[in-house]
Amino acid sequence: MHGGTIIIQVLSYCPTGTRADICVHLNRVVLQQHSAFCHADNSCLRSLAVRMSVYHVAPGDVMFHQRESLDALCFVVSGSLEVIQDDVIVAILSVYNYGPLNFSGSLTPSTPAVPNCCC
Repeated sequence: MHGGTIIIQVLSYCPTGTRADICVHLNRVVLQQHSAFCHADNSCLRSLAVRMSVYHVAPGDVMFHQRESLDALCFVVSGSLEVIQDDVIVAILSVYNYGPLNFSGSLTPSTPAVPNCCC
């Protein structure tokens, strides 16, 4: 959902090429400013953008639990995340950090959002 609009529903009405252009525009902050994408060509960015999703997370919400299997790569666009392992903050991820992370052999410790997180 983006500004009260269900983006997936709106994009389903668009032709594939237009859908890719709109997704590149919606995800432009990450695609243009993150070093992971700096050498990607336009067709690669369009393909990735169609598969990207934006999630707004409230402060204190747990995004991932320790040892949870993940199939996504997350980018923090605004705000920050605390990575907690055994009730200790082991990392604070902010803009342009990405995960999942590996701490002491476990796949992603519990990761609650800190105020104003959007990823």
